[in-house]
Amino acid sequence: MNAAALYLREIGFPDVLRSGERPETGVDLRGPGIVARVDLGARPADSRAVECLWLNALTESAVSAYFSLTGYVDEARERADTLGVPLFLLDPTGVPRPVNGPAAELDRSHA
Repeated sequence: MNAAALYLREIGFPDVLRSGERPETGVDLRGPGIVARVDLGARPADSRAVECLWLNALTESAVSAYFSLTGYVDEARERADTLGVPLFLLDPTGVPRPVNGPAAELDRSHA
């Protein structure tokens, strides 16, 4: 979770903080202009999780970003690409790696 928050701060969201809400398998991060999910679950994220994040960001007129330790099912990747949700994989050292086009774009646009 800390790695995702640090990453978001580095790419231009300096006020990102852990939200009071705690999903079953992770944490939510929020800040001005950003809503992120850090999924610490043992299973790859599914398309429902991606859609829920997208809707949360949409209601706040914010950018979304999804970070996962275990990756994403194919349907989740496809849905994220359709909705423009950046997906990141947290490697074993905690470093976020972009895994789709929107994530690579977010990474480049705020570098």
